[in-house]
Amino acid sequence: MTTINPISNIDDKSNLRSIINQTIRQVSDVSGSITVAASGTITIQNPKIFSGTVIVLSPRNAAASSATYYVSSVSEGSASVVVTGSGVFDYQLCGVR
Repeated sequence: MTTINPISNIDDKSNLRSIINQTIRQVSDVSGSITVAASGTITIQNPKIFSGTVIVLSPRNAAASSATYYVSSVSEGSASVVVTGSGVFDYQLCGVR
């Protein structure tokens, strides 16, 4: 996970630039949606995912709300989600590189 250090000197442009870039990296390209047609394992691929990333899933439609699902593994660049049922899910990646 990225550690963001406080800015101790606002005039230090390189430190300020680094902090801004780290903050933006945490909120850009970290969400999406997956469509599940039938029960099985879905893989979410994103180079920002690592073993400490938390995957938050949210059902988008009625079919998804009645499905059961869990994150079965998280590794460098991908996460696997097991779904019993079907539907559309939104996801958010928390704690990325």
